[in-house]
Amino acid sequence: MTLRLCFCILCCFLPFLGLGQTDLCTDTRNEAGGFNLSSPEICVGSLLSIINQSSGTDIKYVFDYKGENLESASGIASNNTSFTYTLANTFPTQPFQKEITILQLGKKNGKTMAACKKVIVRSSNEPIMSWDVCGINRFDLVIPSHPLNDYDTYDINFGPGIPAITKTKADLPFKVSQVLPVPRNVSITGKYTIRPQTCPAIKNILVTNIAATITRPYHANIDRLELITKSKAELTFTGAYTTAPNDYTLYGYLKGNHAITPKPIDIRAITESRKIEVTIPDPTKIYCFYAQRTRSCGTTERSIEICTHPLVSVVSPPNITTTTLSWNPYDNNRMFGTAHNANNSQRYFRTKFDNPPVTIPNVKAAGAFGHVDFNSTAANGYDCKFKNCYRLEMNLSGRIPGTQIPYKAVSVSNTECSDRFSIVPPGITKLWAGAEYESAGPPDENFKVDFKPVTTSPWAVPKNRWVLYRMEAGLPIRLDSAASTQSFVRDPRVPNMSSEYKIGYVDRCESRSALSPSVFSVYLDHKGGSTIFWTQNSPFNFGSILYYEVITLNDSTYAETGTPKKILKGNYKDLVSLGDAKDFAPFYVKIYSDSTLVTFVRTNITKIPVALNFYAPTAFSPNQDGVNDEFLLFGPKSKIDQYSFKIYDRFGSLVFETTDKNAGWDGTYKNKLADQGTYSWRVILKLKSGLIFKKSGTVNLLK
Repeated sequence: MTLRLCFCILCCFLPFLGLGQTDLCTDTRNEAGGFNLSSPEICVGSLLSIINQSSGTDIKYVFDYKGENLESASGIASNNTSFTYTLANTFPTQPFQKEITILQLGKKNGKTMAACKKVIVRSSNEPIMSWDVCGINRFDLVIPSHPLNDYDTYDINFGPGIPAITKTKADLPFKVSQVLPVPRNVSITGKYTIRPQTCPAIKNILVTNIAATITRPYHANIDRLELITKSKAELTFTGAYTTAPNDYTLYGYLKGNHAITPKPIDIRAITESRKIEVTIPDPTKIYCFYAQRTRSCGTTERSIEICTHPLVSVVSPPNITTTTLSWNPYDNNRMFGTAHNANNSQRYFRTKFDNPPVTIPNVKAAGAFGHVDFNSTAANGYDCKFKNCYRLEMNLSGRIPGTQIPYKAVSVSNTECSDRFSIVPPGITKLWAGAEYESAGPPDENFKVDFKPVTTSPWAVPKNRWVLYRMEAGLPIRLDSAASTQSFVRDPRVPNMSSEYKIGYVDRCESRSALSPSVFSVYLDHKGGSTIFWTQNSPFNFGSILYYEVITLNDSTYAETGTPKKILKGNYKDLVSLGDAKDFAPFYVKIYSDSTLVTFVRTNITKIPVALNFYAPTAFSPNQDGVNDEFLLFGPKSKIDQYSFKIYDRFGSLVFETTDKNAGWDGTYKNKLADQGTYSWRVILKLKSGLIFKKSGTVNLLK
């Protein structure tokens, strides 16, 4: 078989380069699967079964894999392990024998698993061939060399009155011409010497006068023209098997220039698959193609004209949830520059990054540039959270101009994608940190970070949620999130230190914003006794601190009591009074701002245990001079319910003990003044609230 195809664009030679799509059967990035078939060959109507031999999971099969990418193949894969090939799903056009690839898909070791096997499907023992009727009644038959034409002999039966012809495998490829009285039934049968015929019986070819022929099954057609990229196209051509000098020539030209196409240029190394790869000189323009030959009877056979359908742009502005597609509209009612009535339709395909294609309803293009807007709330299902890829398909059908010969074809645009992964919305700028707690009962405290969302920002994509981060060693650590309707986010931890916070947000398209400037919580603590102190960082990332107020709280209701004590900025501690607190004396500090955005924020509450205010002197001199003659414990003794006070000498001997909270040691032991030196003491207090405290220390006895 010889197939000569030529391509011409304004007298410029176009190089034909390989296209970049990776076949899943040969992609080395995939884990290897494995399976066997119930038979390497099968007839239509018979059940083919698959025996899985892989160790993968989520296994599915594509029973007619044509090189689709992973996304598309996953969309058509099924869980079935058996399949029946029919004429409808396997041989929509001739030939009636086909080598089909079966693809196994799954998961293995956390990666995609893939494996492929081929099966030969036959509708009958009719070989791969093409035939034509030239003139009034001449029947031309061509049987090419082909891997599926492996029959030992080929029997051509022309019907009564005309001798049959038998050819052998050694004659391939061959052409037979025979003048026939028409109409006439002709059959061509391939036979094996050993292998029995098991497929359905051969259907006779009805040969009629060419004037009465409505369809010619092997008429030239470009079934599909696809822009693999804006600059690379692939054509799928079908037509008769030919012999010189009646081979096909492929013509390509800038749209509208078909009438002035100069001498075509040879294109070589065309494979049996009839996939033809071309380079597009100007991706912004439309180029058209057709195939043509001179038949053996001298008449011209021409395919339809099919043109590229470039998707010019996919624009997803970062601050809105709409994607706009623009393309050069297909002139669907003209062919070879003249009016052509056809029933054509256009479809959009959208593919999420991990989902099968989503078909959008038919849309007609209009204007100099076709366009359509996809909104994330529209019924077409656009979802801006995903990487979305788009392509257009123009489905062409009708009859070849000047004939009754029907055709079907599809022009597929290049695929363009929109991905918001790299989009970083601007961060918010004004925030402040403070503690939040209930006003009644023991408080359940948290630091929270308030902020002012900039609703007038040009970032119009709605926000889904706010996210709070704590900065550690310069890195953000996610703490919590809040609904987009809130204006604060809480740190879920119980306050135990000052923290540096930043806030970000996630919009409806799952784009993550830049982080805000830092803001600090102010932590309040005590050092024992009656001194409280707080951290110095500002809780506002705007304006300045005016002053502080120390607030005393009721130890039962946590309501504010007394008069707040004003502390000038630059001071970070205060000596407080425990007042009548029973067990703990609670305090917090208000930090006032000079901004109108917020008046003040609060620190956490610090609670000073009352027992910490019991203390003892470090020395006494029992010399009866009326000054420091007795060693005893000082503090709010009215809160004591039970009391145990003991003193030991340096050998550990008990020299004094009492349960009277008002009693002290006068320095005597066994009715004599004890020796000068250091003594240790220990006190156990049980307060009226039930709390127990233990304290110990040393005291020097001086004479």
